[in-house]
Amino acid sequence: MRYYGMIIGLILMVMVCFCTLATAIQPHNDSDTAIAQPDKLGEILSQGTLIVAIDKEGAPLTAVKEGVATGSSDDIVDSYTRDQVTGFCVDIADSVADELGVDAVFVTPEFEDIANGNWNDNWDLFTNFYITRDRLSTFFFTDAICSEPSLFYKRNDEPGIVSPGDLSGKKIGVLGHSAQFNYLNNTLNMPGIMYENPVVSGTIIEYETELVALDALSHKAVDAILVSESTGDFAIGEGYQIQPLSSPAFIGYSAFALDKAGSTNPESLIKKMNEIIRKMHDSGELTRLSTEYFDKDITTEARQFDVASLNQFNENVL
Repeated sequence: MRYYGMIIGLILMVMVCFCTLATAIQPHNDSDTAIAQPDKLGEILSQGTLIVAIDKEGAPLTAVKEGVATGSSDDIVDSYTRDQVTGFCVDIADSVADELGVDAVFVTPEFEDIANGNWNDNWDLFTNFYITRDRLSTFFFTDAICSEPSLFYKRNDEPGIVSPGDLSGKKIGVLGHSAQFNYLNNTLNMPGIMYENPVVSGTIIEYETELVALDALSHKAVDAILVSESTGDFAIGEGYQIQPLSSPAFIGYSAFALDKAGSTNPESLIKKMNEIIRKMHDSGELTRLSTEYFDKDITTEARQFDVASLNQFNENVL
């Protein structure tokens, strides 16, 4: 009896050793020890600054004030304080920073560098992009802050162009890497309203900024340009002898954009920004700012757009 007991004991010991060994050599699951991606909101709160990329010549949305000397916080982009910049989107970004309890710092990289994404964490967000489907592969978007059309503008002394249908075969100026550029190339896909592209066999000329495109139109380098209504109307107020054609090319929603290639997780920041933007919508603050800068309301329609419909994240965190 003792003999059989010893045999059974040995068998149990072997089984325990085998199970222990199997557990020790099982494949390692990286998810068990994966380090969570740092939180973007936490980083901003810790540093005490919200770094906002803007177009330095994009009035009335964003602009560096006249007479302000170029400054730089580093060797990458020019940097400006709140009192050195102005514009509708600047005021909104500053309000966001105030709500977060941090200071807003404004930087002015080239638009191409903004539009291409992969910002290398040099800034936290860009103030004003039309929300488009192709941009969703590169950017996250907040709730929309405004909704406005983009229109064709011609010189006042050009009698041969009366409607968008007269633009076929003409030279059309446009900001490169923009929603307007994609529209002219028949590749624009966006929430909102799009009308048929009237330009058939025309020549599309890209410019680095909308201001350069406006100057090109004034100097007859192009026959028309396609820009947002706010840009075109502001130019008219500044003395440009141009006028819009009757029908818009498209009407879209504009929002803050954040880089998907950033090293930190932006979900909590976007959620917080959406709370702030909705509060500004509901309080009438965005309408007030719109009236101040554009003499009309371009914000109310934007409040109705549901950013969650973009399915930016695997789960609805917004």
